[in-house]
Amino acid sequence: MATRFTCQPEALPRRPPAAVSPFRRIVFATDFSLTGDNALRAAAAYTRLFDADLHLMHALPEMAQHTMVSSSYSDFHTTVLPANDLGIQDQHRSEACAALERLRADPALAGLRVTAEVVELPLSAGIAAGVKRLNADLVVIGTHARHGIDRVWAGSIAEAVLRHSQCPVLTIGPAALVPARIGSVLLASRLGPGAQSPARYAAAIARERQADLALVHVVHGKAPPGQMSEYAAIEARLAKLLPDDGVPWRHLQFRINFGNPAREILRAAEELNPDLLVVGVGESLASARWPALTTHLPWTVLPHILAVITCPMLAVRSHA
Repeated sequence: MATRFTCQPEALPRRPPAAVSPFRRIVFATDFSLTGDNALRAAAAYTRLFDADLHLMHALPEMAQHTMVSSSYSDFHTTVLPANDLGIQDQHRSEACAALERLRADPALAGLRVTAEVVELPLSAGIAAGVKRLNADLVVIGTHARHGIDRVWAGSIAEAVLRHSQCPVLTIGPAALVPARIGSVLLASRLGPGAQSPARYAAAIARERQADLALVHVVHGKAPPGQMSEYAAIEARLAKLLPDDGVPWRHLQFRINFGNPAREILRAAEELNPDLLVVGVGESLASARWPALTTHLPWTVLPHILAVITCPMLAVRSHA
């Protein structure tokens, strides 16, 4: 059985759960690459915004190719060493713990409740196990450079965590800016089974932060002529995703677009300039009435959005 190593052994102080906040315990998953710098700032910002606890986590898989961490946590180089050399494995573990301790000392985390650990498991299994054990509400990760995004996406830490995490994942793309506040939320909604989960998070965040909320629904393909009644029906279904508690929204709007999902979502984001994009992810499931209408964004769409989106993206699975 794989072993978990805690770099900062004392436990986080227990505190009463927040009544409204959707995020009380946040995990920042890092591979010590440069992509994590902006993601660390996002993790710190969300920890402050939602008065959460922050847990730094690095997965150290038992494999022949190890990551050697240098004196600066944002630099790293790779060397190939024997996987069965326990001394080398101990060295890597110590270096990873030291790197996490440097992260904990980052000025961006000053004043926050922070713990850190290294888990010796394959990447996706290690992060997923940590999220489950900690009962985490959110995972924060960074993605790689925008050039060749299709190639780096497959097998990346972002893809692995998104596919296996039991809680929502806040992904920070290479072009994303981390806002100091959340004043507007954009939900890219795909109607059908599972659509309630991302809508629930978008609504909770907008309510808790008193932010504007916009829902955009994209139907793949061209708009059929003379279908205003269908548009009204879709808008009514979008409205039903939101809580019916009588509390007015700061500002609420609905959009129905036709075309390429990634392109139309990015167009809506460019026009609305949200501080957060919320999407439902998973396998596509076509609607019987509108075959192009699907419940979630397919995995292949995500890298194209992340490559250019200028705000953090919250990905929510249907079971979250």
